Amino acid sequence: MAADTNASLATNFGIEAYLNMQFFDLLHEVRDLKECATFVPFIPNSGSATVKLRFVQPVDTMTAPGEDTSSAIVNLTTANVTLTIAKYNLKRSIAELAFMTGEIAFAPLLRSFLKSVVYERSKLISALSTGFTGNTGAGTTLTPLSVDAIFSAKFALEIALASGVKHAMLKPKAFTEFQSSLRQETLTLLTQKPANQDLLVAGDLSTPVYDFYGIMIHPHDSVPTSGSDYVGAMVADSAIFLSEAPVSAFTQGWDINPQAIPGQNALIVQDVSTSAEGSYTWICKYYPGVAEGIDSAGVKITSIVA
Repeated sequence: MAADTNASLATNFGIEAYLNMQFFDLLHEVRDLKECATFVPFIPNSGSATVKLRFVQPVDTMTAPGEDTSSAIVNLTTANVTLTIAKYNLKRSIAELAFMTGEIAFAPLLRSFLKSVVYERSKLISALSTGFTGNTGAGTTLTPLSVDAIFSAKFALEIALASGVKHAMLKPKAFTEFQSSLRQETLTLLTQKPANQDLLVAGDLSTPVYDFYGIMIHPHDSVPTSGSDYVGAMVADSAIFLSEAPVSAFTQGWDINPQAIPGQNALIVQDVSTSAEGSYTWICKYYPGVAEGIDSAGVKITSIVA
């Protein structure tokens, strides 16, 4: 008679598989593009969800009218941009029985909310890449990204007098094309600079930003696609503005015990209306506003998708 085996005993004595109680993440984007935007605080209780940003040209040509001669008045050159706060939510609902059996826990839900807030903010910022028209775009349609294209974007911003640190938002595939182009450079300062050699080192998502001659390069999966091209961008100060309504403005006095997400202007609230159904529901609430600022402070960077 054959011996009892794992397979023969599985029906009554065993289970098909036991659960490893650790949760492993599927592949996802965790990097943040917040640094690519100019942050302006949102003032609560100000009577509007829209912020008006004012711009003024501080430099004008002076005249030399001569002694004892009146001067003509030169009016200020002004402009403005409006930035409107909007609601973004992420809702999760888990049955009580799923919690009791250990199929899910609250910790993975909390991590999901946190990472989703970061991704949504980054997506709102990178989506503005396609709107920069004040400068001639860098890169070529249906062509891999190159070191030359990055320099072209940098030069365009410098010619436009865009100030501050330059941030390049690139699709991960476009970033690998940039790395490949850098690898093919001959023995020049580009390849001799230690920081540029680090660009070719196998990195991971714990390295969210790469320094290339003072250009902060941000690979991010949310960079948009237009037809057969990715459309990234290089931006300087005031190219993109970001504001977030502070959750502290409405966390007091609620019966549903809202919990602020550490390090983020977002919160989690419990929807008690689902308790009668034998389930628990949480809603992550986030109120950002993103807008293009000075158009010439940004430049599109085009590269091929395929």
